[in-house]
Amino acid sequence: MNHLTRMTIDLATAAGTRAHLALNSVLPAEITNPLGNVSPDLTIFGGKINLGITLLLGFAWALCSVAAIFMIFSGLGAARHAQKRSNEPEKVTAGLTQAKTGGLVLALSFALPIIIGGIIIFVNRVNSGA
Repeated sequence: MNHLTRMTIDLATAAGTRAHLALNSVLPAEITNPLGNVSPDLTIFGGKINLGITLLLGFAWALCSVAAIFMIFSGLGAARHAQKRSNEPEKVTAGLTQAKTGGLVLALSFALPIIIGGIIIFVNRVNSGA
């Protein structure tokens, strides 16, 4: 490992430690539930409804991911077609913009469950006092 890589790792570690310390100093030790220990529970409607909601959310996520992949490929295809056939820079730019938008949507569709899961884990740990 060269000196520059080691220095980068040290800076990233120091920044992460400072961010962790700053987060701990900003957050209170315990966040009280304003609803008096009432927490959302989808199993109240039964297992079939809970399964249906889970399947519906999973289908929506998969549909969003497939649509984003289609946007990427159609944008790249449009840009390639415009570059080879008509040689119009506006159409090339439009195709590449569509591909970039599709890539952003795909990244967000993969990042959103991770972010929501992190928030749920954080709230559960704060509520349990761990």
